[in-house]
Amino acid sequence: KRLQEFDENGRFIRCIPCTQNLCGVTTTPTRETIITDLSEHKVHTLNADGQLMYSIGNKGTKPGEFYTPGGVAVTNYGHVVVSEYNNHRLQIIDPSRPTTPLRVISKCGNHTLSGPAFMFVDPSSNNIFVANVNRSFVEVLSKDGHYIRSIGTGYGSSPGQLDNPCGVCLHSSNNILVADTRNH
Repeated sequence: KRLQEFDENGRFIRCIPCTQNLCGVTTTPTRETIITDLSEHKVHTLNADGQLMYSIGNKGTKPGEFYTPGGVAVTNYGHVVVSEYNNHRLQIIDPSRPTTPLRVISKCGNHTLSGPAFMFVDPSSNNIFVANVNRSFVEVLSKDGHYIRSIGTGYGSSPGQLDNPCGVCLHSSNNILVADTRNH
């Protein structure tokens, strides 16, 4: 129910009271903070002082509505990408028109998103990398949401196979790290 801020050395800076069930968090180039709220099915934008600027969404399945929004990322163009685990989709939002998504993505090539979780946007290519939990792949999409490829060789425990990938990020070496939740 709070967002805590620390400096680069790990020293506590401040605590920002928030909503019910925070999940994803990211920042914009203009120092706004965007958080997803699983309980309220909303995406909140805070200013640099931690004050709520606006919230978008309600529980639902229509474009602009959310059902368990989890991951959130920002593209180089300032568009906000939100993953919805239970709606099995991503929504790409322009903050200047936050109630009408630019694009709703539920298909990745010949298959569908199934439980998309956390994601990141590659700053060099602006491609979106999203952990597709129930399909056991990481999906790579263009900045416009078009399918490029899948990472991983499918469900399993052998090297390269994934089982419930939840988190994904870009390492400083430009390799992709995947939190492979059910493999030990």
